[in-house]
Amino acid sequence: AINQISGTIGETPEKTTAAMGTAIPAVLGSLLGKVNASPDGASQVFNALQSSQSQEGWMESMTGMLSGGGTAHTGTVSLLNSILGARLGGVANFIASQCGIKSNSAMSILGTAAPLVMGTLAKEVRSQGLGAPGLGQLLNSQSENLKNALPAGLANALGIGSLLSGSHDTTQLATETAPRQPGRTYADAQG
Repeated sequence: AINQISGTIGETPEKTTAAMGTAIPAVLGSLLGKVNASPDGASQVFNALQSSQSQEGWMESMTGMLSGGGTAHTGTVSLLNSILGARLGGVANFIASQCGIKSNSAMSILGTAAPLVMGTLAKEVRSQGLGAPGLGQLLNSQSENLKNALPAGLANALGIGSLLSGSHDTTQLATETAPRQPGRTYADAQG
């Protein structure tokens, strides 16, 4: 797949791999930011996953972008705008400069990463039977991984720098919402 993407956008496989390795966490980080931006953030992301595309539909968006000469189609641009909003251009430029590729190549790689991430999340939501709160917990559980995966400065470009900078214990978040049984301590519930 990397060879096809790199051939389509005119970049080397090595640079394409590096850019994809930055774009996927960028898309995931932006979704994490959306989940935590407002009380209904998880519902917004959940509805976006459910509303217009099946898992196969997300993959078709990615394949359509690749077959279209490396330019993002209207649906992919709309998806990128809904995920990254006003930060889209800045994130694409960050990836371009970080990975040594053209800005339009970075935009195409983001156009490939977005449906890939959305398709993967949609599959997880279906297979685990998650609702909006479960999706929010799933995304929050990736905070530490994102902190390690995002290059320096990209978390701030995504607007999630403060979210990733603190000690974000998602395990505690998930268990604190469960009702406590009388006579049991938090440590007992964890053990």
